[in-house]
Amino acid sequence: MYIDDGVSRNSAPTNLFIAAAKELDGTRENVRAFQDAFGDKEAESCFHRVFIEQASKRIIKAGSNWSDVRTVKITTLHNGYDDILTKRDIGPHYTVVFWHAPGIGLENVQVSISGTDGGDSRTDSTMRATIVTVPVDAHNTLKIEVSYLI
Repeated sequence: MYIDDGVSRNSAPTNLFIAAAKELDGTRENVRAFQDAFGDKEAESCFHRVFIEQASKRIIKAGSNWSDVRTVKITTLHNGYDDILTKRDIGPHYTVVFWHAPGIGLENVQVSISGTDGGDSRTDSTMRATIVTVPVDAHNTLKIEVSYLI
């Protein structure tokens, strides 16, 4: 996910950013093709680039208990923003919502947050969701695990 202010030309990627971006195949030909956002001399890579991934697994425990674990990992790959721009355009926190299927006992939901100093969670039985907020951190990979018995 790329986050910027949506209007400034300085948020266009620079040659250096494009050359380092693996998914753009930073070969000489491709760097030339994308040079400073097609010739934009005001390009400064002033944006926040975040990678979000999700995984689920089922753990069979002793007896007949099963546990599902859902993991969301948020990694900041590039932060061309300073703290003031980050708070203005992104806010101080990411909010991640984990929806729960009918029949899941919400009283057994457990949340683990790692990679940051802070974060909060609550489970809303009316919405059948666990809502997790974590600080927007430009230097860490945040990991949120939500588990519950089946």
